[in-house]
Amino acid sequence: MLPAQPTVITVYLSKGGIAKSTLSALLGLFLAGLGYRVVIVDLDQQGSQSAVFDLLDEEGRSREVLHQVLKRRIDALAALTPIHTNLIPRFDGVAPGELFVIQGGPQTKIAIDDIVSSPVRYKISQSLDIVRGAIAQLSDQADFVILDMGPSEQVAALAGLVATDALLIPTTMDYLSVQRIPFVLEELDVARDVKPEIDLLGIVPVMTRYYFGGLRTSRNVQAGRELLHSSYADLLLRDRKGKPIDIPYSEDWNNVRWTGESVLTADVGKGTRESALRFTRAVAEHMGLEIGEGVA
Repeated sequence: MLPAQPTVITVYLSKGGIAKSTLSALLGLFLAGLGYRVVIVDLDQQGSQSAVFDLLDEEGRSREVLHQVLKRRIDALAALTPIHTNLIPRFDGVAPGELFVIQGGPQTKIAIDDIVSSPVRYKISQSLDIVRGAIAQLSDQADFVILDMGPSEQVAALAGLVATDALLIPTTMDYLSVQRIPFVLEELDVARDVKPEIDLLGIVPVMTRYYFGGLRTSRNVQAGRELLHSSYADLLLRDRKGKPIDIPYSEDWNNVRWTGESVLTADVGKGTRESALRFTRAVAEHMGLEIGEGVA
């Protein structure tokens, strides 16, 4: 009998500063709250998950081990950093699961470049196996793997996408960010030549309804919103009622991040918590997961 493979969710747009790491962490926490064993793989060269979960030591260093996993020098199971259970949300009638991070950083890119130049040296048949080979080590040990892709180069992006079961595309509303969406869709088409069953969960606008204290929206944001809704409205992630999902701007997101907490467990505004739960529930429902009445 073949070992059970984890379901892989990738959060990706080839641009920085659009909340990929924030949404990856949020999804990981929510799925762990539903009782699953979840691993976040930090493919972001900035090592963002180490910052999100406050995993840096006193000198600001992280346990950067992903490059060793990708090169097959250590097993993925040995690279797991557990996230404290206090950050995992508690839902009525649900026993919480576990959340782990495989910490990445700047050495990830160097490792991928080395492997691409000589995959046989690392006992890897081809560059497209860089990520999915590492994830295979988590078979029977994780229910979900979340790939926080970061603004990747094409080789890293394709290696991540061919390992993916479901893709989520976040974007801020500025024109330059929305303009990156077709490039991701092209990469998705290429990846589907290798793995046709990759599911597009949808596009999620983040930091929406951000008016800087009532000032008018900039032309950049106006153009971005118009492009998003004229070209990609049918690809937006939606809830069970068909309403598009977005993540409105709130100072709570920044405040919670500075304290190393989660908006799902910290004392935040009702609107912030509701938008976080609405997003995570929509992803879970899209993937066919059962969500009890106590998940609110």
